[in-house]
Amino acid sequence: MSRIEGRFRVGSCLLRQEDLSWIDGGPRAAKSARRRTTPPRLAFAPPRVRPHAAASCGHPAQYVIARATHQHRRDITGNSHNADSTFNSDNDRYSSIFTRAGVYQGEWRCIQDSTNIVGLAPCQLGQHFRSPSAEYKNLSLLGAVAPIHGYRQRIFVWQALQGDAMQRTMRAMVFDGTIGPRLRLQHVPVPEPGHGEIRIAVVTCGICRTDLHVIDGDLPAPKPMLVPGHEIVGSVDACGPGVTGFPLGMRVGVPWLGHTCGHCAYCTGHRENLCDAPLFTGYTRDGGYAEYVVADSRYCFAIPPQYDDEHAAPLLCAGLIGYRTLRMAGDATRIGIYGFGAAAHLVSQIASAQGREVYAFTRTGDLPAQQLALESGACWAGSSESTSPAPLDAALIFAPVGALVPLALGAVRKGGIVVCGGIHMSDIPAFPYRLLWEERRLVSVANLAREDGIELMRTAASTPLRAHTVAYPLEDANSALDDLRDGRLVGAAVLRI
Repeated sequence: MSRIEGRFRVGSCLLRQEDLSWIDGGPRAAKSARRRTTPPRLAFAPPRVRPHAAASCGHPAQYVIARATHQHRRDITGNSHNADSTFNSDNDRYSSIFTRAGVYQGEWRCIQDSTNIVGLAPCQLGQHFRSPSAEYKNLSLLGAVAPIHGYRQRIFVWQALQGDAMQRTMRAMVFDGTIGPRLRLQHVPVPEPGHGEIRIAVVTCGICRTDLHVIDGDLPAPKPMLVPGHEIVGSVDACGPGVTGFPLGMRVGVPWLGHTCGHCAYCTGHRENLCDAPLFTGYTRDGGYAEYVVADSRYCFAIPPQYDDEHAAPLLCAGLIGYRTLRMAGDATRIGIYGFGAAAHLVSQIASAQGREVYAFTRTGDLPAQQLALESGACWAGSSESTSPAPLDAALIFAPVGALVPLALGAVRKGGIVVCGGIHMSDIPAFPYRLLWEERRLVSVANLAREDGIELMRTAASTPLRAHTVAYPLEDANSALDDLRDGRLVGAAVLRI
């Protein structure tokens, strides 16, 4: 380091005395720094320059540590935040931030937005450096600040080697099948969007009974190291090549159907929900039990603005599958709903708004579910073992219980229809043919089509739907699944990411 006309030179970059004040302990130390006869000790640490000065600095742009402004938000200034805490500013939300360990008191840095890493502990070249939000490999030492003004440890500044990009990681609940029907909280790489895909910063993700079927082994061959979840609400974080109509920051929802082939007989026949080579979110491709998810932009929906993130999540499956199930009932006036949970309480509101009569059938003694049914527009609620107060035009079955099929067939009138709305159901017991006779029909619902999503979002925009939700933090996903599995949940469970 050399001094030239009141400035200091590090390599080819000139620094003013005030630029070095951060090394000496912050602005409070600037006066004492000016009184020194010798410059402060610095060993090749990158200068702290202002954003507008970056171009004149001899170091490459990625070496610059810039203070937070509207355009440059790498650093965050604050006075009362603990390390690794969440920091909310006027323009952005930062998580997993850490202090510069006293180099500049009260200043924080969002490490996932910068290539420089400042820490007290040295690490070897090639060693992994893990922070709460990212993992860095093959770090090279840029320099170190010697102990000054009472600092007891050297402060090391590291950077990812040129051409070896940092690998950002995220928190995710992962199903690997090694510990039974349980998920593990892991740090996994943040996915990158491919052609036609968008990356979404997940805010909430609803928990669906289908997630249970995947984790409990009822649905075969899930993706290895699967991140479940297909009721996803978040904002567009990045776009892959070929994506249009999804600006960064746009709020979107991701449903169960994640991709179709587009050329099989079902796709070309406008029945894409029966595609021969589909991909399903949270089953054969990663889902939303994570901080980020990548989705095919063609299968994402805009969310009506009147729904907040938590109450919008159930629309993406409970609402969609329920809506398709209701559509298959045709113009039925009297509708029985068997199994009153996330899907049923949304469908009941839609059916009631359409002027239909809704009769809710729940497990014997499930008074909370029956109360929810009445609050959701049902004109009657009782046990599934009870006789229906009136002959039904249609019955919608959402509970995965095969024994309900004969009961529902016995409750519908001649020419009526029973629609099974689940992806999995226990075996249907034998029943006499007379229950099916007189042109009663028994059908199932498979997946959803994009047309269903578009229509439901229009309906939700014009007909206010009250989603009854119970929120859980991401790390409590196993508890939420247990509550759903054991029947302790009333309404819809939603993970807050």
